[in-house]
Amino acid sequence: MSKKQIPSLTFKAPPPDGALPFEINSFETMAPLAQSQLPHRIQFYEIAYITAGQGFHVIDFVSYPLQPPTVFFISPGQVHFYQRKTPITGYVLLFTEDFLLSMFGERTAFHKFDFFHGVQQSPVLRVKPDETELLHRSIEVIYEEYLSDNAFKGSILQAYLHILLVKFQRLLSEKNQRPPSERTQILVLQFKQLVSKNFLTERTVQFYANQIGISSSYLTAIIKNATGETPGQIIRKAVTLEAKRLLAHSEQTIEQISYQLNFKDPPYFGRFFKRDAGVSPGAFRYNIREKYQKF
Repeated sequence: MSKKQIPSLTFKAPPPDGALPFEINSFETMAPLAQSQLPHRIQFYEIAYITAGQGFHVIDFVSYPLQPPTVFFISPGQVHFYQRKTPITGYVLLFTEDFLLSMFGERTAFHKFDFFHGVQQSPVLRVKPDETELLHRSIEVIYEEYLSDNAFKGSILQAYLHILLVKFQRLLSEKNQRPPSERTQILVLQFKQLVSKNFLTERTVQFYANQIGISSSYLTAIIKNATGETPGQIIRKAVTLEAKRLLAHSEQTIEQISYQLNFKDPPYFGRFFKRDAGVSPGAFRYNIREKYQKF
């Protein structure tokens, strides 16, 4: 791999709505990198609705078989790519957080959807046969509106997107026998979203408790009860995952990566990484590149 950094996609909405931070396209017409077999990082939210195709979708080192119809939820900062055996068909929706939140006026509305930022163990929704027609039509309606020249299209797309996300949440809640309370769900997602945005510079539980407006002890109790992990463990996992991304998908040296992750020196980074990953940074880089044979 010749590039020093991980290839990254920022949001640039194409025509017909270049100023609209929302896009929906079929796999056949979308930008090549978005369905690429080259690992790349996204800086927006992505929903991939796969209707046909064989292979795997690799999201942060986990390979998920496509098994259409399937929905994948990818969050900002994640690295993903496809290992295609046959052509993929379906739709991809891309949007920013602000696009959805601008219709609500308060930021916690987004935290009701627990399929982003790793609140679920898996970012995958396997669609049952009796769910397929309704879901497919919902996405086609969004696609038709996106391609139209209708007045107030942005507002309509926001509403349609919100309805689609609620439908996803319902389907996931039905598959979860013991869903958490809405209050717990909001706090957990809010915490994990904050971690994904701030882990490079903020690694104390107190910081995140202050941001949410609760005590650190209450945050610890909520997160531990809902996830089985402490807030500190989740923060460490976020740091380790980013280290894995950089080791696997960039050509930065281990020393450069340690400083990019705000460690005081490379040996400390090495000890931190080995404690969480079980191997040294160098061994992880070698093993993961052998596994995917991409380098």
